[in-house]
Amino acid sequence: MKAKVIKLDPVGAEERRKAAKRERRIKFSAGVKGVASIFGYDLPLERVAQAKAFIKQMSEHLKAGGDDRWLDEIEVDVFLDLLCGRHLDTGGMAVKVELVAPLDTWLRAAAGKTSDEAGEAGYEPGDLKDFGPVSPEVIADIIKAAEAGFEYCWTVTEDGVVVYHNRSAYRPTKKQREFVQARDSAPAATPAASA
Repeated sequence: MKAKVIKLDPVGAEERRKAAKRERRIKFSAGVKGVASIFGYDLPLERVAQAKAFIKQMSEHLKAGGDDRWLDEIEVDVFLDLLCGRHLDTGGMAVKVELVAPLDTWLRAAAGKTSDEAGEAGYEPGDLKDFGPVSPEVIADIIKAAEAGFEYCWTVTEDGVVVYHNRSAYRPTKKQREFVQARDSAPAATPAASA
């Protein structure tokens, strides 16, 4: 159903997405059992996909490392640690978000063409793993996020046949590269001689 809405009314779908993003908000509420909930509404899909992939993969990494909690518990704690500013050691973990898109849609999204430029036919939507059909505008946002350094895995199809498959590579920032170079070139500290 969602894919048909995007294809039949791509301009309207994009207008509704933009309007919803302007209404984005979070809500915190206390429960009666001494627990609480956090809700995010109308969040940008590409960023939610990144967050979900990170939390899921970080939790699986911790579980594989011997954490004896249930996976759901680990995911919640990773989520709260991030919100509370606790930095987690990712241990070199590569997080990826998977997207499958028809070639025509991919090329138009990569070129920055919008749904209203597609004419009456519209574009076939792409498919964002775990989230379903997405418009060319969402695909364009995902491409921008990949260019900014977050890792994505994308598959492009034409008439149901895979014509391209790639993974964006993480690129550290200039500050991160300088830090690693300084750290790795610093002389090792020698322990003080005991008297």
